Amino acid sequence: MSGGIGHVASLDVLTSTLGQPSISPADTTDSSLSNIYPAILQCFVVVFSGYVAGRSGLISATESKGLGQFVSSFALPAVVLKAMIELNFSTVNWKFLSSILLGKTAVFLAVLLFTLLLSKKERLGKAGIYAIFATQSNDFALGFPIVQALYQKDHPEYLQYIYLIAPISLLILNPIGFAFMEINRGQHHLKASRSICRTMANIFKAMMLNPIVAMTVVGILGNFAFQQKVPTMMAPVLDVLSSAFIATALFCLGLGMVGKIQSQLGLALVIPSLLIAAKTLLLPLIIREIVNAFDAGGNSSATLDLSNYGFLYGTFPTAPSVFVYANQYSVATEMISTGLVMCTFLSAPFMLLSAKMINVIVTSESDYKYLVTDTMFDAGILGLLLSLWVLLIFALSRKLNRMPFSLTCCLLVSQVLASLGILLWGLLDRCVAWQHYLQFVIYLVGVLSSRCWTAMLAVGVCLLRRRSLCYVLRHKHWLCLGGFG
Repeated sequence: MSGGIGHVASLDVLTSTLGQPSISPADTTDSSLSNIYPAILQCFVVVFSGYVAGRSGLISATESKGLGQFVSSFALPAVVLKAMIELNFSTVNWKFLSSILLGKTAVFLAVLLFTLLLSKKERLGKAGIYAIFATQSNDFALGFPIVQALYQKDHPEYLQYIYLIAPISLLILNPIGFAFMEINRGQHHLKASRSICRTMANIFKAMMLNPIVAMTVVGILGNFAFQQKVPTMMAPVLDVLSSAFIATALFCLGLGMVGKIQSQLGLALVIPSLLIAAKTLLLPLIIREIVNAFDAGGNSSATLDLSNYGFLYGTFPTAPSVFVYANQYSVATEMISTGLVMCTFLSAPFMLLSAKMINVIVTSESDYKYLVTDTMFDAGILGLLLSLWVLLIFALSRKLNRMPFSLTCCLLVSQVLASLGILLWGLLDRCVAWQHYLQFVIYLVGVLSSRCWTAMLAVGVCLLRRRSLCYVLRHKHWLCLGGFG
């Protein structure tokens, strides 16, 4: 029902703009939005390059481990140290940081509680690692380039929050998860009294040895000692190491994904999907609402900007270090590895949509029509490419004439027509009547037939299960009539 209403609204937009030129509102987006596309593209191209290099054996596991050590032990600490020394604490919005902390804490405790209630085996360990998965973001490798591309011009002070938000998870939330995993491991090896002492010692040791935590503390001390200016002797070294961080970190992220895509299908994907939903959907919404409730900006405009920034931050994917924690404690490694890969790639459209919505300004009906039609055109391009790709796969695998793939192909043809109609609407001159009618007919046939073929595909699969293949083949013409008729 909602899909039908959406397409009726789309048809209304198409009809109402007949004869009207597509005029983009001057203030709908700024130059920062045009930077987000290449920023996301370059990030995931480098990540994919790292994955291909590792998958093909061009870079061995030993070499990959060496690159990872360089990033985590040298490049990233240099970035954090330099940023913390130069940070101007007088410009920090502590209400906003408190909102981020409360939002992460709420999601952390929610995931922790539900895991404890629903899990049967290794409840404590799974609760700890799942809660960390849902709250620890990949702030530096993927988050910083996106924030830099989006806010460098209008809100450069937003960049410093990346360095302040990261310790929230590392110093406050992660130790709680580590405690649960240590207790879970201690139940199998140590008595309760010894387990508590060892748990506290291991957690404190892990915190102190974490490069981000250590450099955050050193950087804060250096901030006051050097009066927010990096010493002349340290600056060249930190600059060289910092400049090597982003590309190397993204490349290592791709390398780290090799071998983590497990053969988990069906119900095995439920838990990773729920964790991804908590990380990329629930966390952004909670952060946004808390920032608005606290009025973190002091006025409506500043609070809106901060709430949008908090929402974007929440869509960042989970950090790869979570898999290291899972592997270290031998807890849900397959679930975490699968969820990590899925979350990283699914976060791209979430970040892109969030960044675009942040810069949307609708002041009139014409602005709204432009945004709807522009979004439809982008969706048409994506839908056309994906539909043709699936059809090509069916053709190469010789499944076009097999049931139920032949019914799926008819549905894909309908989607191709709908996408083609949207593209023609954007490319043809709508002032010419026959061109407009041609586009409208193609679009209408594609949209309506895709809805009909969805139902016919369900009927065909049901008949295959209840009757037989021969029965479906004998009545295939009725399915075609119902789909295109």
